[in-house]
Amino acid sequence: MDILDAAGAKTASYLLNSCGTALPDTVDVNDYDATVSIPLTSIAATSTSALPFFELLGVRTAIHKVTAPVTSLSSPCLVKAVEDGTLEAGTWEANTISEDNFNVEVTFGNSPGANLTDVDSFFVPFNEWQEPDILGQQEYIKLASVFFNKEASANALFADSAARLTCVQHNIQEHLRFKDEVLDKKVLWAAYSVYGGGWALGQCVPCPTCIGGSGPYYCEAAGIIGVEFNPDHPTFDSNTGPTYLNHTAFAKYATAFDADVLMYPDSNLATILADTENFGYLADLKAVKNRQVSEGRRK
Repeated sequence: MDILDAAGAKTASYLLNSCGTALPDTVDVNDYDATVSIPLTSIAATSTSALPFFELLGVRTAIHKVTAPVTSLSSPCLVKAVEDGTLEAGTWEANTISEDNFNVEVTFGNSPGANLTDVDSFFVPFNEWQEPDILGQQEYIKLASVFFNKEASANALFADSAARLTCVQHNIQEHLRFKDEVLDKKVLWAAYSVYGGGWALGQCVPCPTCIGGSGPYYCEAAGIIGVEFNPDHPTFDSNTGPTYLNHTAFAKYATAFDADVLMYPDSNLATILADTENFGYLADLKAVKNRQVSEGRRK
């Protein structure tokens, strides 16, 4: 199995061997970066966004460690597993799966990290969040499935996702045609980052300096349902790292956009709305005035 980068160049090659079977004499394990017996029974994850793929495949019990606090887990079953002691959760500050022995077979995540070197486990890049479209993300279920002999299930789940996406788009178009309506809503995707000390925005152009998780697939979803998403912000193109807007810049941006709906992908909205000294300008936004705010935890 070869792992390719965005340009299509091979970055790693893994030999997956069915459990209990002997390798042919013609196979040289030295030709591969790692050899692993499948199906896997114990894995670790360095990103919470990878976890739903394994749950969808029905291999939740194989998830033994995750680099994230339990408060960041949205799956009730995984939260219970942490409480029961069958899943080890970490913290964003301290990576609890960076010990000498992971006691897992494979680690999946969005970056290997300097401290994720271990003779008992190897790292498989799982960068679904970098995909520019919705189905591109969903296709990562096929990558996960290879390690569990679940390819047929993955193909069926992917086909189902594609069909639902097409169905949603069709239903919206039919509804608008029947009602003789045009969607003209504006959606502002933004969240205040305590860590970054400013506002993170979703952008509709490839933006290496935008905050992870606010990629162009949001814009694809907006296009499918027919709403206007965040306009591009010019300052993002001139920075080399993740960019956060200060209060003044965000207030100017949000006021000018005059969005009907605020999508707030984090769980600290109540706190910042109560902080009228620093965030009093939010009360003047149309979406906040009309209580058209959708809050959700960012992964």
